[in-house]
Amino acid sequence: MNTQSICAMLGEYGCYFLSLLHLVKSDYAALSLFQLALDKKYINDDCYINDPSAVLKLAAGGKWDIRKENADYKPTRDELEILRFERKTTGMTYSHFVTGDGFGNVVYDPLGDSRTVTEGQLISKRIIRRIE
Repeated sequence: MNTQSICAMLGEYGCYFLSLLHLVKSDYAALSLFQLALDKKYINDDCYINDPSAVLKLAAGGKWDIRKENADYKPTRDELEILRFERKTTGMTYSHFVTGDGFGNVVYDPLGDSRTVTEGQLISKRIIRRIE
């Protein structure tokens, strides 16, 4: 994939990937990390993440535990959260991932101000914990 294709793909579908990178302060390495993750098959070329813990290990080192929880889950002090929102329109469901503050509030939105977040509802959380 060339750089412009990667940028377009990340802009359109890379919200989970970019939210993971934001948690470990690797946002600005997104292009090179995307290509590395793609080469290692941690992520597909459509931005579907096959192994989010491997993406975090690639970006920040260490071992990571990531699990899906309900929207009302309260993270413990050693857990980080990524929030998944959905917005339904006639014949279409949009979803979007953002970084949360541990209390279900958005602290980082890869799009800046997503309509899916402002007009949709919180559906689930990805809970992240460094284990090494």
